[in-house]
Amino acid sequence: VRNFTSIHNYFDGIAGYETEDSIFENLFLHNNCAAGVSTDIRFKNNLMSNVVITREPADMSCSEPEQVLGTVGMFIRDSKENIFDNIQIRSQREHGIFLAQVDLDPGTSATGNIFTNMVIESSQGYGMRINDASCINNMINNAQFIGNSAGCLSAALGANPQVNGSVCR
Repeated sequence: VRNFTSIHNYFDGIAGYETEDSIFENLFLHNNCAAGVSTDIRFKNNLMSNVVITREPADMSCSEPEQVLGTVGMFIRDSKENIFDNIQIRSQREHGIFLAQVDLDPGTSATGNIFTNMVIESSQGYGMRINDASCINNMINNAQFIGNSAGCLSAALGANPQVNGSVCR
């Protein structure tokens, strides 16, 4: 998937389900009601690069009253050995990036992923939240976490992401 723009979707800007060995590049995902990117069903060995995910807080285009625009920039579960490169996420209602396992199944965690050259700015939660201890062997290289309300990076005890050359301000 190349040169893709997605605006005002009922759920996610783009969802990568049951996807392996694929390339996603030059994605522009704006004002989607749930996540900009959702990869939570067998997403493995993919490259996602040059991605911009934004939310305009004044835009209330979601059709259901309980829907809130731009919950997270990237929602990642059951995703293994992927590369996320050159990612910009701004102004999310919760976290910039959220990694987890599916329900209580540690076999469906987000593991072995590489996040490089990221800017995550002005999220109302964490810049990046690693929710479950089963989300291991993830690497974060050259990230800038700027002005995220809850903080830069939060990881469940035992997740232990490897963080290199990253800045929190």
